[in-house]
Amino acid sequence: MRGASMPPVYREANDEESHVAAVNPYESLELVSREADQTSRIIGGLTDQEWEHDSNCAGWKVANVAAHVVRNGESVLFAALSGAFGAPADVEPVHFGAAARPRDAEILALGRQSMAELQKAETGAFVALVSRMTPEQLDRPARHPSGIKTVGWFATVRLVELAFHHWDIRRSLGDTAPLDAGLAGYALAFMLDPQRPLPSVRDKSLAERRILIRASGGPSWLLTAAPGMLKVSGGDGPADFTVEADSGWLALAMYGRVRISDPAFHTSGASDAAGYFASAFGAPI
Repeated sequence: MRGASMPPVYREANDEESHVAAVNPYESLELVSREADQTSRIIGGLTDQEWEHDSNCAGWKVANVAAHVVRNGESVLFAALSGAFGAPADVEPVHFGAAARPRDAEILALGRQSMAELQKAETGAFVALVSRMTPEQLDRPARHPSGIKTVGWFATVRLVELAFHHWDIRRSLGDTAPLDAGLAGYALAFMLDPQRPLPSVRDKSLAERRILIRASGGPSWLLTAAPGMLKVSGGDGPADFTVEADSGWLALAMYGRVRISDPAFHTSGASDAAGYFASAFGAPI
């Protein structure tokens, strides 16, 4: 599966980054294949009652979550194709978010089995395309509504989308476990990459705060949260408040899926830490 001259899965962090590791798109593709396969099997095996069950995503049924994650795979595939074949940087970006809602509805109408088969097909095409690209080709620009990214970036952002929506479906059907620890650690390394962190501060009225995020027995990240931006550095340092939990819960909190006031988290420092964190990174949806 891996392209020629593949670099190490993790690069060594420099002193500024502490021990925060960067992820590798070839490794991400292997995880995408696994997560997509598991998610497709769940979608295809849902009962009528589970299909119509309310999800943990406000206003969505499990069926809507399933349609959304399958459509995301289609959008990511088209974005990668655009980048791979050199689409001009000023072309209209592939639809994500609200712009993709009509396609979400079309996929929803396919039903469970056809939806699962579509995800298998688009995943196979995406992995086949990107895994054969060289590291230089993975650096080609590809459009996303948040700005110009690279083809390689889409490999890991697809993994993140799969991982959290796979968890959403399981959670909606009664599974109370956190995200898998290994997958969560990998996702956190991507989401909190000091060079290009994935989250930004949602509430633009929030005052600037320094937040120390620590995975139990693992790495830590010092976040400087300010209106509309997030600066990340590795390691410890002075902070307004500290949040510590197992990586599976931390990743969910950074993706707005759980509150840091939950028992799985240990928080110290500012008394309004839980409220600030929820406003910055999203309350459970």
